[in-house]
Amino acid sequence: GFPGERRGAISLFEKGQRVAYEVPDWLDREAKLFADMPMTDIEKVGHFLNNIPRLAITGANPGFFAVNLGIDSLTAMFSAGVGPLRIGKRLALNLASLRRGDETLKEMLRAGGSGAGLSGRSPEQLANAIRKGGNIAVASELDARRWLNPIRFLEDVGRAVELSPRSAVFEKSREAGMSLERAALAARRATVDFSRSGTALKQANALFLYLNAGVQGAALPFRVLRDSARARYFLGGLMAANVGVYAWNRQFEEYADVPSQYKYSAITIMMPSNEFDKQGRKVPHYLTIVPNTREIGAFLGPQTYLMGRLDEQSPEDMGEFLSSWSRGINPVSRFTGQGGLPVPTQLGTTFVETVLNKDIFRNRPIVPPELAGLPVEQ
Repeated sequence: GFPGERRGAISLFEKGQRVAYEVPDWLDREAKLFADMPMTDIEKVGHFLNNIPRLAITGANPGFFAVNLGIDSLTAMFSAGVGPLRIGKRLALNLASLRRGDETLKEMLRAGGSGAGLSGRSPEQLANAIRKGGNIAVASELDARRWLNPIRFLEDVGRAVELSPRSAVFEKSREAGMSLERAALAARRATVDFSRSGTALKQANALFLYLNAGVQGAALPFRVLRDSARARYFLGGLMAANVGVYAWNRQFEEYADVPSQYKYSAITIMMPSNEFDKQGRKVPHYLTIVPNTREIGAFLGPQTYLMGRLDEQSPEDMGEFLSSWSRGINPVSRFTGQGGLPVPTQLGTTFVETVLNKDIFRNRPIVPPELAGLPVEQ
């Protein structure tokens, strides 16, 4: 339930609406205990083995922060109608909150609006769980130790960046008179809600990195389109803009040589080029506005490919297009790639790939055949 929910009440969703029921104390205790069940031993092992890859890929990776902010902002504009200026303002305030705190951000986190982590519990709920175990929970907004630990500092920066679109939605919802609980829920559902999962998916997510993120991301645009007329208008406008992007890009002959993932899973703008390769072909120069359109790519990718086929400008066949496009929207591809070989934990995947000399995600050899027989020093 939400922070401050009275004892003897159970809340749940019925037809998309949150409702609460008064129940006997014993049922309340049993329900809360079941909801807060600890991870199994297998989950703990999987979670531990995936911690380092998670830090390297997303948690403490500044390059990922920028890419993720772009697509999360686009998704929040699509799902909740927040503007880029509000998101930019919240980004500045969230980063500043690392030193002095921010009331809007704290209010959202206390209400469970972050949707972060496997459990999705807010800081206040985590503190309550610690206290129930007979321990003392101590927290400081201005913990100076974070500045001395570069990994922790990067994680804090990444979290502040990631929460910018969410806090923008929360702020807009509160200004519109929405209750604290509904505003927090709107913030979580504006982008991928990582805590939205069942028991089985939560267990599988501990073994397969980002599985739940892929599942929720794939479902998000269709849920939003079902529930929001504004989102349908926004998507129509975005696809109309995509026609203009394609009309610009098709003027460049070298557009045909742009890698498929940048055509169908990104928003790419061609730039003039005077560079030629050894075969005399012009090398494409382009600017990637959104490097990975993720869930929005479910609509933009097929549209771009169809325009290219009708225009006789797409050299890729249907198989090559589907192979490139589906990786960004298919949740299973998060851990099977094109190779269709599911291996638990990122460490396990790396080991198997090394033994098989196969990049599972791209379904190709790590060391190309023409280089396999060469001496190591070459």
